Amino acid sequence: MADQILKKENKLTYLGGFLRRKNGSLVLTRTSLSFEKKDGTKVLDIPLADITSVNSKKGVGNGVDHLYVLYNQGARERQAKIQHFSIFTSGMGIASRITPLYFASWEQMINDARFGKIG
Repeated sequence: MADQILKKENKLTYLGGFLRRKNGSLVLTRTSLSFEKKDGTKVLDIPLADITSVNSKKGVGNGVDHLYVLYNQGARERQAKIQHFSIFTSGMGIASRITPLYFASWEQMINDARFGKIG
């Protein structure tokens, strides 16, 4: 039986390094955080127990936000970077300064799932 999906969002980009930029969906379940290409292939699958921190930040330029996930893979610490790009921008960058972080709800939900706060 598949793990229950707590949150899923399409039209995001996984920035995995040189030639590893993939478009697809970020998926949070009760046990893992994964990124899937449009065809359903997982390019990233992190057990929640391996995640050490989650942070959302504004990117460079209007309409770009990032989600950074630090996790342990064996004896190494790794970082996953997910990007959201919005075509909506406002003149002079005013909206970008007052708009909440796009990934703030993801950050909260991942941490809630990590620490067992989701019923």
